[in-house]
Amino acid sequence: MTNSNLAIAAQQLRAEVTFKKIKEILSEKNIDIILLKGPHLGNTIYDSPKERLYCDLDILVRPVDFETASALLLENRFEPFAFNTFTPEIQRDFKHWEFRSPWGIVVELHRWLSGHDRYPVDSAGLFERAEKFDFGETPALGLAVEDLLLHLCLHMGTSYFRVIEPKHVADISLLIKKQELDWPVFLRRVKKAGARSIAYYSLQAAQLQQGAPVPVDITGKLRPGKWRRIWLEKYVDPGSYPIYRFPKHSIEKIKRNLLLPLLDRPGQWLSFFWRLAGTKLRMILRLIKGKLG
Repeated sequence: MTNSNLAIAAQQLRAEVTFKKIKEILSEKNIDIILLKGPHLGNTIYDSPKERLYCDLDILVRPVDFETASALLLENRFEPFAFNTFTPEIQRDFKHWEFRSPWGIVVELHRWLSGHDRYPVDSAGLFERAEKFDFGETPALGLAVEDLLLHLCLHMGTSYFRVIEPKHVADISLLIKKQELDWPVFLRRVKKAGARSIAYYSLQAAQLQQGAPVPVDITGKLRPGKWRRIWLEKYVDPGSYPIYRFPKHSIEKIKRNLLLPLLDRPGQWLSFFWRLAGTKLRMILRLIKGKLG
């Protein structure tokens, strides 16, 4: 085994040990978990787990279990990583909190699949449909194939196609090539989440860059309207990498360009602004209370 393969194997073993410990901790409170992205993909659609590199573990719990799960990790020597530097109000609306495990693995504990839950997905359905797989020698749950494809698309689009890597395009392509998808079911879940534009450009990237066999009728049903497409394609080119055309743009500028146009329905805009306003109001009230107290 080469030094590179040895390092990959050692890192993935530490990740498996971390995951096994998390399962043990959360099972004491009957909290189910779904293992997302890298380990799931590496152990199901890649020829070898070592082909799918990842630097952290993404764990999904039901939103109602999130606070309990977070507290349990903290009680078991998982250290807060980055999220605790933000105000309580902002933390309250994060899609995930990050922890560093005793074995040095960063763990992202998710309650939603998108920031501020702006692309809402039925959490109960995700757990009902979850499928078993083996993470090394440890039994795990992963998303059902249509949910997995939706999540991979959301991961690309909610990062504004900017912080992704070529492996994320390859993930989508391999999933489509190797798994039997129920495309009408996928389409219904995409529409329900309000993520047609995101799914369109994600699938286009997999098709144009990796030859993913995306059905023509699915592409047509996901394609944004003419004027929105003209705007989005000023900034997004699914046929090349990086997909976001101006990688030197600040994240604030990218959000101004893409955040609202990537939301399919005006109602999603209102929901997003309402949540931000609520967060800001709670911050102001806390500050006022602190000054009066």
